[in-house]
Amino acid sequence: MGSGDYFDLSASDVVAVSPDGVAYNLYQYESTTGEPGLLNGQQMGSGWKDITAGFVTDWNGDGFQDLLVQWNDGKMRLYAGTTQPFGGYTVIGQGWQGLKLSVGKWKTGDKFPSIITTDAGGLMRHYPNLGGAGIGAGTQIGAGWTGLEIVQMDFDKDGKTDIVAKNAAGELKLYRGNGIGGFISRTPTTVGVGWDVITAISPTSGFNGAGTTGMLARTTGGDLRYYQINANNSWAAPVTVGWGWQTLAIFRSTMP
Repeated sequence: MGSGDYFDLSASDVVAVSPDGVAYNLYQYESTTGEPGLLNGQQMGSGWKDITAGFVTDWNGDGFQDLLVQWNDGKMRLYAGTTQPFGGYTVIGQGWQGLKLSVGKWKTGDKFPSIITTDAGGLMRHYPNLGGAGIGAGTQIGAGWTGLEIVQMDFDKDGKTDIVAKNAAGELKLYRGNGIGGFISRTPTTVGVGWDVITAISPTSGFNGAGTTGMLARTTGGDLRYYQINANNSWAAPVTVGWGWQTLAIFRSTMP
């Protein structure tokens, strides 16, 4: 990765890879809290063509946002954040090809975020974080998740992490977590419709000021929109915070 003044990466910033011809540069877009929006991107590095998914998360619990990246070769790389620009990486896992990932604090009270995956057969597994240094063995926590795009977030604000899943019909389904590694009920609640025009989703915290939660979503037309979640679990009117994002690979944020 290249150098740059981006060691102040926050959970409400957006990180994305832009093709930029053949360079595949990595950018940080700082959020403008109080009036939801994004500043112009600052380049963080180049050569990011072969990633499957990326996440902005404090993986090692040291107070700095890290980059957890799933590469096409199946390797999971951790780029640890410090008070300096990102340097090298540590490979903390292999064999992750073909899996869809979500990162978050799945169990209430967890110090470290962990990983939930779904595979082509629809099986859902939870992989614990080994003290910020590695990834533990997976445990199956569900089935029937084929074709769903999932994120972890406390949607209903009850202090427990939930799964929000987007299906092919453009519905957002809420699967409420029980805080101890499972679900309160496997019967989901529909919390959104018309999301079939959305090609990428990412939960976000603090994007519109302290205590706010919501979803960043990219449309088929390349607009990046912010959907804030109100206190009654309804959606505020979306705010467009970016244009021309069709070709960008957007990293997902992790809720605190």
